[in-house]
Amino acid sequence: MRPRDRELAEQLSEGLLSFDKKKHPLPGIRVRASFEAFVEQVLESLHRIKYVSVLRRRNLSNLRAEPASELFDPLKAAALHSRQGQVDEAFWLVFLFVHFGKHKRQLSPMAGSQREHFERRRDCSLFRQPP
Repeated sequence: MRPRDRELAEQLSEGLLSFDKKKHPLPGIRVRASFEAFVEQVLESLHRIKYVSVLRRRNLSNLRAEPASELFDPLKAAALHSRQGQVDEAFWLVFLFVHFGKHKRQLSPMAGSQREHFERRRDCSLFRQPP
């Protein structure tokens, strides 16, 4: 867990435990490891929400939306497409990212670059967006 998240994690933990005791039982948090994993997942979800809100305000290069560019980034491309009113393309890129994507640092050396990863997925007829 990131050091800056410890305070928020503590607040989430206290809130969940209080809710479990006072409002409604939460059997899924009884096992310590499950409880900690859930709190970390909530924190990561909050990070993703914050990241997307930052992307929406940023000035982004159009190269971020070009799959052939080394600068291609599926989430930034989705933000650009959304700004241009191409909502279907934006949703498609988000779907591909959620289903297949990984951050550059998380890709194994065997997987190649993030751009190549998405190009392979987009070229596969099974995953092609319908016309």
